[in-house]
Amino acid sequence: MISNTMPSDLLGIANKGGTFVFDPIQNSILSGYINLNSISAFERIYYADMTIVQKTNSTKVCSIFIEESTIKSALHDWLLHCNIPYTIISNSNSFEIQFVLLQNDLIENIEQMASKYDYVVKINEL
Repeated sequence: MISNTMPSDLLGIANKGGTFVFDPIQNSILSGYINLNSISAFERIYYADMTIVQKTNSTKVCSIFIEESTIKSALHDWLLHCNIPYTIISNSNSFEIQFVLLQNDLIENIEQMASKYDYVVKINEL
């Protein structure tokens, strides 16, 4: 997870290089988990001014699993407007969207969205 205390009006610029959300409680911009071993040299330059926050064993992650080759536009819109850091992991014909649960009550939002679109939800600790 990467955080940065840049102003929220720069969120759109940050999202050109990843998926970031503004957390008003921490007054920072956060991402989902980023595997540093899988990013390109260009991405390393892009992330250079950001602070890396390592995951802890007690960090909760909620994943939804999409057994389709594309993400529905309504889900895409929901992701653009949600304030929960997430990472999209693409497989051959499916997707996993991992949400970092900074607050326990956020799980209800994810469960409601998953129920609406008939996605499978799984919660685990890292």
